Amino acid sequence: MTPIRAVTTVCLAIATLSSALVASAHDFWLAPAQSQMDVPSVVPVSVMIGHPRDRMRWPVNADRIIAFRSLGVDGVSDQQSAVAAYAQGKTLPVHLQTTGLHILTIETTRALSDLPAQQFEDYLTEEGLTLIQLDRVRRNVTDQSGTELYSRRGKTLLQVGPVTPADRDRLRRPAGLTLEIIAMDHPLEWVDGDDLQVKVLFRGAPLGGVTVGLVNTTDGTATAAHMKTMSDGTVSFAYPGPGSWMLHAVWGDRTDISDRADYSTIFSSLSFVVL
Repeated sequence: MTPIRAVTTVCLAIATLSSALVASAHDFWLAPAQSQMDVPSVVPVSVMIGHPRDRMRWPVNADRIIAFRSLGVDGVSDQQSAVAAYAQGKTLPVHLQTTGLHILTIETTRALSDLPAQQFEDYLTEEGLTLIQLDRVRRNVTDQSGTELYSRRGKTLLQVGPVTPADRDRLRRPAGLTLEIIAMDHPLEWVDGDDLQVKVLFRGAPLGGVTVGLVNTTDGTATAAHMKTMSDGTVSFAYPGPGSWMLHAVWGDRTDISDRADYSTIFSSLSFVVL
């Protein structure tokens, strides 16, 4: 192989790998060092992107974070100070001041993604983005690259002390995310033989027909289940076994807010521990 051809081959391989990483890096979740503790403490939290089998820490960029807050017994607590402290330990130190359930959420700004036609079509199929697929078929552009503005919403459950009835009530209340996954029962109380019901909201309204995936984030095993929500936004999952788990969903449609992208998508996740 000539030097020029070798360099060209390497460049093409790098470009292909980069595109694959972009496609897989949309999934996004909060990964606390611990999700259950006896007393209030500081919890280091990592922000992960990719897929559990091919994941990396998201290099936290303060300019990309719209909000980082927790919801506990005392109401909403701003956790933006953790973003400023990120550079020291490459994790977000979240300060929990009270016992009970704390629902930690993060929201990011939009970013542009531009994928080759086939890769974009594969991505739409994998994520269940039917509205975008149908729009591309209707417009006869399935052979063209796909452009989208995507943003992310992440939520994780941190339990200080035993689970109480007040915690169960708080768990079911929306935290105000644009696309939000809500567990209707506490995952720490999920046992073999029981189903966990979740509800997906888009701008506060139940969202039917969205694909929700249940993924093990402990050892990088494959997705345990993919289910579509019913018209009331609910879907149920069978007990998957102990470990760290994530529910994730994505919703998208045509956008007219930008001349750089045809579509707008929102990725949302809910991470938790099952005993």
